[in-house]
Amino acid sequence: MNKRLQSIINFLKEIEKLKLIERIPYLSDKKRRENDAEHTWHLAMMLLALEKELDLKIDILKTLKLILFHDLVEIHTGDSWVTSLEAKSKKRQAELDSAKKIFALLPPDLEKEFMDFWLEYEGGKTKEAKVAKALDKMHYALQFSVSKKIEWPKPHSRQSDIEYALPYISFDKKLIAIHKQLMDDIEK
Repeated sequence: MNKRLQSIINFLKEIEKLKLIERIPYLSDKKRRENDAEHTWHLAMMLLALEKELDLKIDILKTLKLILFHDLVEIHTGDSWVTSLEAKSKKRQAELDSAKKIFALLPPDLEKEFMDFWLEYEGGKTKEAKVAKALDKMHYALQFSVSKKIEWPKPHSRQSDIEYALPYISFDKKLIAIHKQLMDDIEK
């Protein structure tokens, strides 16, 4: 097998570990928590299902790529919630270190391309990154509305749930409306 192909296979083996990273929401049967791979798949489906509902002119393929890369770093860092500025800074550095480690498994061209996608998502400046981040923040409400079971790492309320997503969805009225409907579904 050639070296390039072996590098790609090593990367694919490494990212399989995303299936092992638990998140705080439970699945609809309430028997276990959702994992990062399931979350990523559901987020991609959210984008595709809502694409025509959003009046945003975005590159869907690029947005899907951002979604697929966004949580890969959690293979080494886990899915953690932090609140202090110091903890956020440490988390950011740990995630950057994880991204470098994971993407370094790839041939140099793919390493750069995949790292650039992850950095774009993290930066949240492009339209595609904003949509990917918005859907990611809304996904907690979607999953919770299905399972009605979540182990919040800190006290929460409807208002804190709204405040969690609002900075990421406020650029689009339809995203705000979709999030409101999800929040209403939780209360039913």
